[in-house]
Amino acid sequence: MINFNSTSALAFKSLYEQPKNSADIIIIGNSHSMRGIDTEIIDAKCKTSTLNISIAETSIVEMYNNLREVLAYQKPKLVIIECWPLIGSRRVYNLPFNKTGEIIYSQYNEVYFKKFGLINIEESIENNRLLEENISFIDNKDKWQNLEKWQKEIKNRKGLSAKENIHNKIKLLRSYDSTHIKAFDSIKATFNSDKMYISDAEKQYLAKIIELSKEYDFKLLMLTVPVYDEHYKTVEEGFIKTSKEIEEIASKHENVYTLDINKKFKGLDYTHFLKEKHITENQHLTYKGIIKTTNITANFIKENFSIQPYNKTNYITPEKILYHTDWQNRISKDSINILEFNNKYEVFKNDTISTIPKDRTISIKSAFTPTNSENKIQLAFIKDEDFVFISKHIEKLKKSNNSNEVKFNISLPKNQLSKGNYSLILIEENTSSNNFLLHPIKQKLILQ
Repeated sequence: MINFNSTSALAFKSLYEQPKNSADIIIIGNSHSMRGIDTEIIDAKCKTSTLNISIAETSIVEMYNNLREVLAYQKPKLVIIECWPLIGSRRVYNLPFNKTGEIIYSQYNEVYFKKFGLINIEESIENNRLLEENISFIDNKDKWQNLEKWQKEIKNRKGLSAKENIHNKIKLLRSYDSTHIKAFDSIKATFNSDKMYISDAEKQYLAKIIELSKEYDFKLLMLTVPVYDEHYKTVEEGFIKTSKEIEEIASKHENVYTLDINKKFKGLDYTHFLKEKHITENQHLTYKGIIKTTNITANFIKENFSIQPYNKTNYITPEKILYHTDWQNRISKDSINILEFNNKYEVFKNDTISTIPKDRTISIKSAFTPTNSENKIQLAFIKDEDFVFISKHIEKLKKSNNSNEVKFNISLPKNQLSKGNYSLILIEENTSSNNFLLHPIKQKLILQ
């Protein structure tokens, strides 16, 4: 069945949902940026409106065409080009055309995710996809047979924009474990720096993207998202070589900038990478890694670009509140006590709670009285202005007595928070009015 709830489909849906010429920043890339950059954090720190149009396994040629599609609807001031398709050693990245000169498309860059229009028609004609474009829904009619699954997907999306759906989907916490580390160690000998280069075809289409930046008057930021540090060590020569090539290309154009986060860290440790079924040279960040990478990106944007947003929206998100120092002025007067922490009871008697080295998880149980029984709740772990971990929505459990108090609990892997001291805030959201209440947790968390 056609999965219109995939991040690839949602990426284009977010483009078509966005009011015309209102997006300040556009991210174009593949799965490394889709599961590497959180637009809500960028919008919070830069006061912008950002869209992430990143599609898994796309080459720079497909990224060029996706950017053309974006420019039919938006007039961005900054476009971020995620560079893994230029760096990665897959043959289809370096040679993105078949023997007849047609583009080799990613299986995730489906024609029916895009609106039928002039750009799409031109792209389809060039690559003999026009027939596929016209009959794509009919041709895939078998994918519509599982109505129960389709209805479930619609229900899950109800009330959320595509951008909000993407934001929820990338908050993943299960990182590499010893099995994944061993699996990676067993394949890293197959990696080869010689296969990491920017081909003539890639240079040609990167030049086309730069031409678009001048024609449509926007700045370009060439961004790399970090890989696993053992990956970086294995083919460091290849990463350094391609980084220099990208910097040399960018240096010839006043409007093109580079931010090589991968080189800055020389990769990140295993706790930052998603536990996935197949271990390859392709790695994706957990929410912890996304927070780290996105904050570096947002800070770079603030320091290097003077972006005047198209719209000063009143739409509030937890990120827009908690990534600013004045969030403490918004908290309610009544604090909440933690009742149980990692199977330790009566921790409410203390002002701090602390993990010990052998702890694998952080488990918190508490209770509070919501202002409205329909309100949703999340828990935020605030370390500093560059690391704010905001959980997904937490289920509220009604107490058995007649009071309005509800219980809640949350559990997450300890390694998904960086070591340090945290303030804890319970976020209560009234979705009908886009209003948030901040309930401070009395106890501070010390993560060792």
